[in-house]
Amino acid sequence: MKVKFLIQAKIYANADRVLDFLDNKNPAPVLVEFDPSNTCNHGCYFCISSYIHLPESKDLDTYNKTIMPREVLMSACKDFVDMGVRAINWTGGGEPTINKNLKEAIEYISELNEDGNLPRNIKAKLLEIVKILKSAKDTELSLLINKLLSDLDEISGDANLDQFTRQQIWSISSMLEGISN
Repeated sequence: MKVKFLIQAKIYANADRVLDFLDNKNPAPVLVEFDPSNTCNHGCYFCISSYIHLPESKDLDTYNKTIMPREVLMSACKDFVDMGVRAINWTGGGEPTINKNLKEAIEYISELNEDGNLPRNIKAKLLEIVKILKSAKDTELSLLINKLLSDLDEISGDANLDQFTRQQIWSISSMLEGISN
């Protein structure tokens, strides 16, 4: 179940951003790292930020247990969608899920990011594939992957599909192939 990261796949999937950059334009970032919380309840020994959460660090300038307010979080999420950011890494000097507004922010991004250019039949097929993968049991996963790969191949051949989405589907297929091998 080892999935290899291929930098070429990321470059191909975001070729429009690369070309804009090479053309001296200012493309939106593909990925944004975003810190909705500086509070952490774990204290992991390997974490670079763990010391700032310890009680004995209270007098240090780095001691910070703030949680981003809802209004700031939602405004930033709207900005990310408006800019065309394609992925968000919820990270931080703390545990992002401590921010009680994170789930709402993720749902908000999903709603804002609905792709009106994606044909309904393709969107329906993709949603069905996601549903199948989420409900699959480990014992039946390899059988399902073969069928899903066939479905994804059919979807990627649709003449109405834009190149970016087609490349994303190819990337998903590659990941699924890595899981099934």
